[in-house]
Amino acid sequence: MCVKPNSTAEAHTLEQIHAISQSMAAGELSADLFFARGRARKQVKQLEEAVHDLTHALESHPPLAEREQAIAYNLRGICYRRLERYPEAIADADRSLELRPAYSPFWADRGWAYVCAGQAERGIEDLNRALELHPYFLAFVYRGAAYFDLGDFAAALADYDRVIELYADNLSYSPYLNRGILRLIQGYTPAEAEADFDVSVARLPDAVTPNPRPYAYRGLVRAMQGRYAEALADLRLAEAQGPDPMIPLARSLVYARENNRLGVKDEMLALTNLAQANQRPVGPLLQAAAHFFTNPVSILPGLTPLVA
Repeated sequence: MCVKPNSTAEAHTLEQIHAISQSMAAGELSADLFFARGRARKQVKQLEEAVHDLTHALESHPPLAEREQAIAYNLRGICYRRLERYPEAIADADRSLELRPAYSPFWADRGWAYVCAGQAERGIEDLNRALELHPYFLAFVYRGAAYFDLGDFAAALADYDRVIELYADNLSYSPYLNRGILRLIQGYTPAEAEADFDVSVARLPDAVTPNPRPYAYRGLVRAMQGRYAEALADLRLAEAQGPDPMIPLARSLVYARENNRLGVKDEMLALTNLAQANQRPVGPLLQAAAHFFTNPVSILPGLTPLVA
């Protein structure tokens, strides 16, 4: 598979995959090589190929060492989760925990698989166990997103506050994005939320996958503060990253406050088209948008899940 790298690290991983593939073509077909290539393919989001390699690694003879078996089950489970094959993801997480029951990240990964499968309360049980073993940063992130799904915004915000307190220097854009959204929902000022969106935007260059939401939400809070030119500039930057419902919503707020009715109409049409393209029900979204102009925060809980 020919993949254009998004970073130096990704280019190195692709080179590693190529080198391992050459060794395999020369007849080296050990469990360790399948494991190494599967691990690398998972890193560059070649998920189906990673599942193939990790399955071979787990079924090969002589077998992987027990530690590597546990990691292989965990990695394959993560791939299954990202492919939305949740029963298989949970089954693999079970096997990894049988082999390494005291390892916090494995509990976190199974918990997140349950959350993604629509079983947030069951997932929180595993995430609590992960945090009992070690204050693993992703366990806070995943549990915060699970609480958000359950509508417990105060608990979600507490988890994001905690993970930022413990790991501020090592986090990607998403915990700051999520905390900014939660701060708005919980009644913090737009300026307080903007501080988190500023950090999220600053850390976007380190993200492998483009994401419009940090710019889109910063555009929203700038519009809420009457800084319309800055808001529109952020929304243009968001569009360059990709589509998101918040872009037409935030731009419609700018136009509404400038009394530009035609602009509002155009943005509502863009929102409808975006919803249809993503197979989302249009009616509820437009109904919520009707309240958006007087209370921009009202639409946030149901608009989109948090980014983990």
